[in-house]
Amino acid sequence: MSEQKLVPPPLLETYKVPPFPDQGVPTEAEWMDALAWAKEKGMLTTDISYADSVNGSLLP
Repeated sequence: MSEQKLVPPPLLETYKVPPFPDQGVPTEAEWMDALAWAKEKGMLTTDISYADSVNGSLLP
């Protein structure tokens, strides 16, 4: 990350790369968290069902 100058030099010693999720579908709790965030930002105005939106069988 330092070579691409994505982290300012003073932070190079202390910056930790956040963990990235493994391949898979989000849990229902993760879905609800993202839904709440999108509603808070005004991107959505209604709830979207986890069961109607997430299908793990589509993954390889």
